[in-house]
Amino acid sequence: MQPSDGNFSLDWTIVAPAFGPVLDLDGLAKLLHRDRATILADRCRAPQRVPPAHKAPGTKEPLWLLDEVLHWLRTHPDLRAGAKPAVRRAPGRPRKAEQVWRTRAKRVVVTTDQEDAR
Repeated sequence: MQPSDGNFSLDWTIVAPAFGPVLDLDGLAKLLHRDRATILADRCRAPQRVPPAHKAPGTKEPLWLLDEVLHWLRTHPDLRAGAKPAVRRAPGRPRKAEQVWRTRAKRVVVTTDQEDAR
């Protein structure tokens, strides 16, 4: 649809289909900020971690509809946002360097006390 003078008309509008664009594996990885291999692995080991995919006949890779992916994201809100902060646990075993430092500090105090007693 090109005019005879070779210029394109600027009043054309592009109408997007109602279902939205189709995402391939790389597009979904970008949208979810995840690695491509992680998405493929999660489809097998934990399918609840990725939105359901479609597979066109004769293709190897799955496809996702953008509207379905966005709906899937909306149905998985971050539940931790309104939760109370975690209770701080007591510290565990001190690091080895800290144990050595405390042992050496005790020796210095003990020898100083013994010298003062003489």
